[in-house]
Amino acid sequence: MYYKISIYSLNHHIKNTICSSVIGERTTHTHRNTAMNNTLTQVSGAIGSALLITVMNTRTTAVATDLTASGADPAGIMNTAMMQGINFSFFVSTFIAVIAVILSFFITRPKKQPTEEEKERVNRRVPVEE
Repeated sequence: MYYKISIYSLNHHIKNTICSSVIGERTTHTHRNTAMNNTLTQVSGAIGSALLITVMNTRTTAVATDLTASGADPAGIMNTAMMQGINFSFFVSTFIAVIAVILSFFITRPKKQPTEEEKERVNRRVPVEE
């Protein structure tokens, strides 16, 4: 539950930042922000899952090789290796989460707000005059 609350507040902050700095108004073109947010969520979830499964499999293989070389009981090798791989994968995900929490303290709001002229130009799609 707390994870969703923090992610939703971060998403809200990102959407407002994109709307106010790129598009010009907070209420305009939010469907583009939502589509971008949904796409990035799906892609990052797939990459994160692949990364953690790779870490788990690598650790499982390494532990199974070590246990086989040490002459451990063949029946318990796979269970022990798999549990150590899963535990290591959870350790890596916890480390990533701690880094993300630390980095979240450095998120700031943009200081420059778009002017009325910029908002009007973006909404009417008028080219920039130089």
